[in-house]
Amino acid sequence: MRPERFEQIANLYEQASELDPVGRESFIAQASLGDEELRLEVESLLRHDVGGESVLERVAEGASLFAPLSPSSLTRSVPSTIGKYRILALIGEGGMGLVYQAEQNQPQRIVALKVLKTAMMGPESFWRFERESLALGRLQHPGIARIYEAGTAETDTGFQPYFAMEFLHGRSIVEDAELRQLNTRQRLETVALVADAVQHAHQRGIIHRDLKPSNILVDETGQPKILDFGVALLTDTDIQSSRQTNLGELVGTLTYMSPEQVQGDSLEVDARSDIYALGVILYELLAGKLPYKVTRNLYEAARVIREEKPVLLGSLSRAYRGDLETIVAKALEKDRTRRYSSAAELAMDLRRYLNVEPILARPPSIAYQLRKFAAKHKAASASATAVVVLVLIGIVAIASQSIRASRAERVALIARDQANDAEKRAAMERDRAVIAERVAKAGEERALSEKGRANTEAAIAAAVSDFLQNDLLSQAGASAQSGSNKPDPDLKVRVALDRAAARIPDRFGSQPEVEASVRQTIGAAYQDLGLYPQAESQLSRALQIRRKVLPPGDPATLQTLESMANLEVSVGKYAQAETLFNAVLAQDRRSTKDPRLGMKAMTGLAMVSASQGDYARSSAQLERALKSETGALGAQDPAVLSAMSELADQYTNQGKFAESVAMQVRVLEIRKKTLGLEHPETLASMDGLAFVYREQGDFPRAESLFLQILEIERRVLGPAHPDTLLTMKNLGRLYYAQHKYLHAEPLLAESYEGRLRVLGEDHPDTLQSMSNLAALYWKEGKYDQAEPLFIKALAGERRILGPIHPATIGELMSLGGMDLERHDFAKAEPLLREAVKGQQNAKRPWVREYARGMLGASLAGLRQFPEAEPLLLSSHKALLDSIEAIPFENRSVLDKSRVWIVDMYDSWGKPVEAAAWRDAAVRK
Repeated sequence: MRPERFEQIANLYEQASELDPVGRESFIAQASLGDEELRLEVESLLRHDVGGESVLERVAEGASLFAPLSPSSLTRSVPSTIGKYRILALIGEGGMGLVYQAEQNQPQRIVALKVLKTAMMGPESFWRFERESLALGRLQHPGIARIYEAGTAETDTGFQPYFAMEFLHGRSIVEDAELRQLNTRQRLETVALVADAVQHAHQRGIIHRDLKPSNILVDETGQPKILDFGVALLTDTDIQSSRQTNLGELVGTLTYMSPEQVQGDSLEVDARSDIYALGVILYELLAGKLPYKVTRNLYEAARVIREEKPVLLGSLSRAYRGDLETIVAKALEKDRTRRYSSAAELAMDLRRYLNVEPILARPPSIAYQLRKFAAKHKAASASATAVVVLVLIGIVAIASQSIRASRAERVALIARDQANDAEKRAAMERDRAVIAERVAKAGEERALSEKGRANTEAAIAAAVSDFLQNDLLSQAGASAQSGSNKPDPDLKVRVALDRAAARIPDRFGSQPEVEASVRQTIGAAYQDLGLYPQAESQLSRALQIRRKVLPPGDPATLQTLESMANLEVSVGKYAQAETLFNAVLAQDRRSTKDPRLGMKAMTGLAMVSASQGDYARSSAQLERALKSETGALGAQDPAVLSAMSELADQYTNQGKFAESVAMQVRVLEIRKKTLGLEHPETLASMDGLAFVYREQGDFPRAESLFLQILEIERRVLGPAHPDTLLTMKNLGRLYYAQHKYLHAEPLLAESYEGRLRVLGEDHPDTLQSMSNLAALYWKEGKYDQAEPLFIKALAGERRILGPIHPATIGELMSLGGMDLERHDFAKAEPLLREAVKGQQNAKRPWVREYARGMLGASLAGLRQFPEAEPLLLSSHKALLDSIEAIPFENRSVLDKSRVWIVDMYDSWGKPVEAAAWRDAAVRK
């Protein structure tokens, strides 16, 4: 919209708003002089006036849905309920809606309930409300307030649209920074987290359009959360194509609007408008004030935003000069094409600045890159890169002889190099000493070797092998990448691995021990990336070579054997894995007696036992291993921590939740400290802890952890890595347990499709994901989609895992349970009878008892009451006795069991017994 047109609308609106409503229509018709578009614009603005406050004033003042209540709101009558929510208090009001604090019973929690004002309802209002619900429903990120449910409730005034969202305790991002006296680093880190959340929304086709401090609350943990997507712009083509935005419509808060937003042309608004708002917030956090003063005069305020340059940060504080000033200026560019193209780029530059790395917001000149490198590696850059610096300075001189700053910089660098000559010589001497020490140590190890390979060729081979393992090839793995400042989210190093693997025969054909060591390393990297076929090829060849050239029981051969066993576990070949682990353990006890190798083998055997559903045996194996080997290795040894983590998982499987939590927390604390947050083993500990929380019914804590893990794994490991797919499955199962089927379905479907693609159709993990998706379809009433998946999963589990494996039994119970629900008792009975028979030596007693109850229900449905009665009664008593061992999400089995007993007695014609059980349910 042209500025003069904008001013014309604003002036006519302000004149009309001062008139009595009765005379407004005729005044506007005369004053618009036949300009129908102008008349409609002004009338539209007047229809949105609420409580005597003009639309323009609300925009200029930045009214938010969660703004403080007006005096009139304090006396407003509050409904006792809206739908299934009990209203506790009115906590916020905006031009179009109200927000209540409300209580939900199932699940029990406090929510923020947002509703439209009934007086303001119209087609556009309903459309915006539905759009906001859709927008929030797509977003699942720790930095975005969650939406629980959207719906419509019938009230005295008609149907009332609402949605329930996360109730947040926190302060605005600016208020929090001031109250906690955050330093510059902490403020930048907070904005980077907000940018991460904004990027998440943008990737899902959602632009907020009203980012401001009051819409970003910081909770007690320091996590910022974005809320109020009431003016979010959906960028999906199918939704946007139906949009009818009035010419000149202002959506957002003026102070934080981008130049294109104040123009009123919605076609110009895109993700970069949110980048601008983030820039204003960042400026405000650092400077303590806005980049320019916005007056109450709408036209003047719009002109300032469109035309005036903000005061440079560096002029307010010398500390902000340079890169930080550049980052903020780029975010606040008037021309959106010159801003950061994404929130991810802004977050990346903030973190580059914090890590003393070159930022993207300026041309990366050679001199600038050198200054950044020198700042981050002061001592090292002065010695190790001196010659390179001089050569680069020469290049700069040839390329830019006319720039005096470059000359000054070159002189300064030369002077610095001259001043550090002594330090360089000292560093070289230190390097020689380190090399000499390593050579001496290698010589000592060769002298002690029982195999007599202490010669020059072996020393060179060991050095080459050590270099490949620790300095080059291992960096391809996710474990090593997690410690990098810049992990490759696409894991493109796979290409380098493939090329290195292809060159091995030519490179090391005459050095078999070196070749085996290199293949061992490449195989481990492939396995770490979840590329199991490639890993198997390299490890099997390494094992073949080592068995040929090394004596029996050599530690190197056992290391490869142990790696092969772990690979068999990863691909679901548990019998082969058990054979290999036993071989490692037997040979280690005869020859090497290496406690770490023994611990790894015993942990592997326990994993095999767990895979067969024998959780008690697995726990006993791990407890013995920890008792025998921890003293020799130390409590923080990685092999010990792996055994403890596996033991915690088995405690969870047995319903020993308190023991599991204590051990998971202990291992997690150590791994965070020694490995870092993004290491795969740390993430595995977080996953184990989140799983226990889910089993205990602590869904919010479980969800928070799963979302954090999934974000890291998608970024560090990639979306197709087996660990990422496992976390997707776990998060989907969490939503399933809470009956959030719309949230669960995309995660469970993506996990199944990814496992099918990466692991193959017959892998136990793929079959598990297939079963999870089938269970979801069942609960959604999609029986035609659920049944074939259940049948296919059951066939695969019978073939791969055997007829009495817990997964196979679980599939029989799921199929039988679905038939019970459909009252197809004849079809359910043989499935459930097979399930009960397979549970004779059940590892989880409550599952066996529930299967017996299900069989009783099917027999009662077939009117075989004498056989059904003892099954149902004994099953219910056993479930009641073992309630503490039943995961929280499964405890409804008791209610189902009671209902089956009531139904049986009703059908059997025993009303007294039926009434007694029905009364027991009421008393409960």
